[in-house]
Amino acid sequence: RWAIVLKKRPEPKNSKENRCWSVFTRGLMKLFHSRKSYWENIAKPIENIYFPYWKTSVSEKEYDLRGDGRFSYTCHLLHVYSSENLLSASKKLADYVSEILHEKVYFLTLKQDLYSREENEAIVDLYCQQPVGCFELTWDTSNDSPKNDVLTSILKKQNATRTLDLRINPSSDFTFDFEQFKNSLYSMRIWFSHWITFEQVLEMNTEHLFLTKSNFLQEDFKLIIDEWRDGWNPNWKVLMIEFDEDIDIDECVDGEYINLQPEDWKRKSVIYRNAPIQLNRFEGSIEKSWGTVIRTGYHILRRDAIIASIGIETAHDWVFYMRKKRPEKETSWDPRRRVVEHGTGGRGTITTTEYSLRLRTSDCLILATRKLCFHISEIFHQEIQAFAFDYNMFDIKKNQLILELFCEQPVQQFQLSGDTSNDPSKNDILTEILTRQKAINRLNLRFNPNANYRFDFNQLENRLDSLNILHSHWITFQQLLEIKSQMVFLSRSNFLQADFKLLIQKWRDGWSPNWEALMIEFNEDINIDTCVEGEFIKLQTKDWKNKKAVYRNSPIQLNRFVGSLKNSWGRLTRTGYHILKSNGTIASIGIEKKRIGWFHIQSNDN
Repeated sequence: RWAIVLKKRPEPKNSKENRCWSVFTRGLMKLFHSRKSYWENIAKPIENIYFPYWKTSVSEKEYDLRGDGRFSYTCHLLHVYSSENLLSASKKLADYVSEILHEKVYFLTLKQDLYSREENEAIVDLYCQQPVGCFELTWDTSNDSPKNDVLTSILKKQNATRTLDLRINPSSDFTFDFEQFKNSLYSMRIWFSHWITFEQVLEMNTEHLFLTKSNFLQEDFKLIIDEWRDGWNPNWKVLMIEFDEDIDIDECVDGEYINLQPEDWKRKSVIYRNAPIQLNRFEGSIEKSWGTVIRTGYHILRRDAIIASIGIETAHDWVFYMRKKRPEKETSWDPRRRVVEHGTGGRGTITTTEYSLRLRTSDCLILATRKLCFHISEIFHQEIQAFAFDYNMFDIKKNQLILELFCEQPVQQFQLSGDTSNDPSKNDILTEILTRQKAINRLNLRFNPNANYRFDFNQLENRLDSLNILHSHWITFQQLLEIKSQMVFLSRSNFLQADFKLLIQKWRDGWSPNWEALMIEFNEDINIDTCVEGEFIKLQTKDWKNKKAVYRNSPIQLNRFVGSLKNSWGRLTRTGYHILKSNGTIASIGIEKKRIGWFHIQSNDN
C-alpha cells in the first residue's frame, strides 16, 4: 500500500537564512550546499505542492483481527509539502493521484489537535462526502469538554466503509450514539474506551471490535458470556477488551468441562467430539510480531452448534471469538475419546474415560436410537449405563416417547438439559421426566427452568451418590435441608451468606443432613469468618487436613485453616473451619473463589 503524508511548508525563522530543514534532523542539513534556495532548487511546485524528494519511507503494519497477529502489510510513505492552504492542496493532490492510478482515496487520517475548530469541520466536509475504506481519528480532549460537539460532528459525518480507528481520548462525560454511523464496519478499534457503556458493547455493529483502556470489570465479562450461552447473538464476531482489573478466566464460566491437549487447542473437531460437554478449557501459545503470547480460556459449544472462544492473554485482555457451525461430515467408525472429571465432595476429582460413536439416521431418531441401544446391549451383554438428552429439543409427545423407551430401566447416570426459563408451559413435562427417570448413581440436572418451577425431590425413585444442579436458582432452603444424596452440587443459586451461616448453626445445634458433602455457588461473596462464632485455633498449614490435630485441640470446637487444593486446572486456596461437635463428629466448611462454599461431614475413618 502507498500513503502520501502532506504537511505545510515550514516558514523560515528569519529573512537572512532559510532554516526550513530545522523540522528534520541536523544530519540532513549537511547533505545540501545551499540552505537558502533548497526548495527552489529541488523541484518546481505542482499546484503549490512541493516534493522535496521522491524516495519513500517504508513501515510494516500489522492488524490483529482475531487476536493472533495474522495480517500484516508494507506501507510506503511519501512526504510532500504545501505553501498554500493545506486543505485545498491535499484535496487537489488526492484527486490528482486518484486520476493517474485510477484508484479512489482509501485511507484518511485526521489529527484534530493540529487544526482549529473551523479547519476540522472543513476537513470533514471536504473529504467525507465520498466513502473511504479506513478512517483514523486522533484527538485528546480529556480536559476540554466544550470540544465534544466537534468530535460528535466528525464521527457522524465520517464515511468509513471498512475500518474505523478511534485514537480519541474524550472527556469522561462524552457519549455517542453509534447507530448514527453511515455504514456497518468490518473493524473498529477504540484506544481510550473508558466512555463506552456495556449496552453499546452489546449493540456495536462491526465484525471486529477492539476496546483498550476500558472501565469494564470481570463481572461484565461473565455477564456477556452468560448472555451468549443463554441464546443472545451479538452483531460482532470478534471482541477484544482491555479490562480495568485482573481477570480470572475460571471464575467467568460455570459447568462441567474438559481439558484439551495442547495440540488440540485450536481444533474444532475435538470440541464437537466432546459434546454434550459444552466447556473445553485450553492453554495455547500464539506467535506475534513482538514475541510469544500464552492464551488461557475456554471453547464454549452452544446447543445450536455455534462455538465461542474466550481467552485471557494478559491479566486484563480477553478475546471473544465466535465460529459458525461445522459442515456435515461423513459418519466415521473411529470412536471419539474424552476424559471426564467428577467431583468427590471437595476432596479432589476422579476421572473416567468415555468413547462415543456419532451416527445419523433418516428415520425417527428416538426409535432408531433405542433399536441401536438394544443391538449393542445384546452384542456386549451390557445394559445402558448413562443417558442424556435435551428435553427442549423435542415436543411434549416426543419427550413422553423418550420416557417410555429409555426410562423404564435403571441407569447409573442420567443427564437432563434444556433452557425453558421463559417457557413455564413445559414445567409439567419437566416434572414428569424427573419423576420417571431411574438414575442410581449420578443425576446431572443441567436444565434452566423458569423462576416459579418447583419439584419434590422425595419423588425420586433412588437415593443418589451425586446430585449436580447447574441452574439451582429454583432450589429452596428447605429442600437443601431435605435432599437425599451423598454429594450435592448447586451452581448459580440464590442463596446468601445468611443461609450458609444458618446451615452451619443448625448442624452445630444437632441437625444432621441427608448428604455428606455440599457445594453451593452463592449469590454474593462470602466472608467465612462471619459464618461461625466462638473461640478458635489456627491450624498449621501442614495440619489443615489432619483430623488428629482437630481432636487434639478439643474442647476447642473451631479450627481455622487455609489450605491448597490441586485440580486439573491448577491450584485453589480454600479458607474455612473444621468444626468439632460434642459427639466427635467433624464438619469442614470452606470458601473458594469468594462464592464457592463447601460443607463436608467428615467420616469416622482416619
